[in-house]
Parts: sequence; structure tokens; C-alpha cells
Amino acid sequence: LYVARPATVKLGNITGTEVFRDVKQYPHAKSVPNILVLQLGSPIYFVNAGYLRERILRWVEDEEHICKGHGQDLECLVLGLGGVTSIDNTGIGMLGEVHKGLDRKGITIALANPRLQVTEKLVVSGYIKDTIGEESVFLTITDAIASCRYGLQRFRGKEGGSEV
Repeated sequence: LYVARPATVKLGNITGTEVFRDVKQYPHAKSVPNILVLQLGSPIYFVNAGYLRERILRWVEDEEHICKGHGQDLECLVLGLGGVTSIDNTGIGMLGEVHKGLDRKGITIALANPRLQVTEKLVVSGYIKDTIGEESVFLTITDAIASCRYGLQRFRGKEGGSEV
């Protein structure tokens, strides 16, 4: 069951640190405004790709409702991939489908801490270069969030809106 339905958790920041933890396990961990941070905790492949796609999209939908309740929009999804030890073509395809769906909504995706084997497969498949861009892959969740915030500030500056 663990392989078919791997743990996917929403992460929040422990105030005053660069540490992110499961918001259910650490209720004092705070969500990042306009940014959803999810941690995937197992290999992504044909057995669980459909489940993970639905789970990610459900998290996004829930977060969109939360943001709307605060008069904001969800702008970025950060996927923590440190627990993903491998990925197959079905898993890569699933990430592409998630990207396409979120791109239509104006939500960007950033990948944080992918392992070498996963990164190599994402590069060889063209997912990084052709789908999300090299500028969307980061060493840490903190780096990914900083980039999302910078992108939001630049976008809002062009639109004449307020900064994050």
C-alpha cells in the first residue's frame, strides 16, 4: 500500500528557521503565502503516478480555496523531491500533466532537492529543459520559495501591484 499510495504531505515553515515540516505533525509550522509546498516521499512510477497526480491536484485545489479566502491567489507549487529515489517515464509524464494543468491556471512549479538519479532522468526526458526550465530546479525548498517570491515581486512590479 505504501508504494501505491505514498506519503505526500504539505510542508510549513518553522518560524525563525529555514526548516520545513509536515503541517499536520507540526501544527505551528506556517504555510507560505501564495505558495504551496508539498513533499513527495517515495519513487514515482507507473503504480502510483495516477494517485500522486490526483493527490497533488487535490492539494492545489484545497490551497486555492484557502488563498481565495484571504483575497489571494495560489501562484507557485514547490515539490520537495528529496524522498523520491527514482522515477520512470509514467512518473515523468505525470509531472508533465500536472505542469500543464497548473500552467493554465497561472501557477508555476518548482522542484526542490531532486536526487541525482531523478534529475538525470528528468534531464534525459526533456522535462527540465522543455517543460519547466532549468531555472525551476533548486537545491533546497528555501531556495525554491525565494525564487517563487522573486518571480511574484517582478510580476507584481510589472503589473503595478504590491510586492509579496
